[in-house]
Amino acid sequence: MITVSYTCLRCIIAHSPIYNPNLGTPYFEQCYTVERKLGQGSFGEAYAVYCKEDGRRYAVKRALDSFRSSADRTLKLREVQKHELLPKHINLVQFYKAWEENGRLYILTELCERSLLDYCTELHIIPEGEIWNIFIDLLRAVDHLHKNDLLHVDIKPENIFLTKDKVCKLGDFGLIFDLKNDTAYTPEEGDAKYLAPEVLNAAPTKAADVFSIGITILEVTTDIDLPSRGDTWHQIRSGHIPDRFFKGVSKDLTRLIKWLMSPDPCSRPTTSQALSDAAIASRIPVRSAYLAYHRVMVTVSEQLGSVLLWLVALAHLLVIPFLMFFDALRRKKNDVCTTPYKGTVYFTVRNNFVHFAVLVFAFFVLVRL
Repeated sequence: MITVSYTCLRCIIAHSPIYNPNLGTPYFEQCYTVERKLGQGSFGEAYAVYCKEDGRRYAVKRALDSFRSSADRTLKLREVQKHELLPKHINLVQFYKAWEENGRLYILTELCERSLLDYCTELHIIPEGEIWNIFIDLLRAVDHLHKNDLLHVDIKPENIFLTKDKVCKLGDFGLIFDLKNDTAYTPEEGDAKYLAPEVLNAAPTKAADVFSIGITILEVTTDIDLPSRGDTWHQIRSGHIPDRFFKGVSKDLTRLIKWLMSPDPCSRPTTSQALSDAAIASRIPVRSAYLAYHRVMVTVSEQLGSVLLWLVALAHLLVIPFLMFFDALRRKKNDVCTTPYKGTVYFTVRNNFVHFAVLVFAFFVLVRL
């Protein structure tokens, strides 16, 4: 039995051309093909999947275990709720739908090429031009969250993703904090390597997210191994970042990282202020143009399959009547010269039936599109 949570997936399943409840196999197994495993954590398993319904590829997160209780179910559905609160943004991983099956939660999202953590682990040294693009995209993503009074709380390279054309997207909204509705927060849930110092003793603020952006960019820029505790952890958060970390880093990037990581939350910029800084603002037009191009290409690629199917169906509607007409003329001409035998009549009837069936199919395809 499939229970749909918060989304209209119940309707989607009811009209699915693939799902058959009489088979007794899960919706996920019937409608999706697992292509590879993306990762596993306390949340569950993540897979890259191919959807048989629309021919597109997605990422799906599946809980490892069934819900232990109604309280456990409510806790695990928080990410779904937060996803649905968010207006779409090019720098946020897009949420599509979620469902429960046999007590396990499935979350279907946009599929990205890799995480920023994997990218940095592979390359180690990231060109500064790419770092600026990551910086701008990440600031825009968090700025979008903050404008909706939402805090991510868990910003780190592992939760930042890159598409194949290097668009940076913030994801994993399991710990997101709603400033309007949430009251309780457990700081132990976040990753200590990226936490702002004040979060250990108080509720998170927008300034805490800004700090996490700064220390994330610090790690990406310098390829240092951030500590999760100890003297160096406190030294970095007291504003005493060793100059050797910034060897070969431009003055503007160094200045911005230190600004975002200011020990005093009130001294940190907001995301809007950071985006207005001259060093970033001067790079935004080029980045915006690239992201606009990316949006167009994504839209075109998503619609290409439907367009091709529409063109094929239209071609059938236009061509088949002519074929049937000329076939009728040919048969009429043959009737004058010869008398058809039984096999010829059967072939002609069968051929016309096939043409008619294809014509009807093409008509319904066009109506559906």
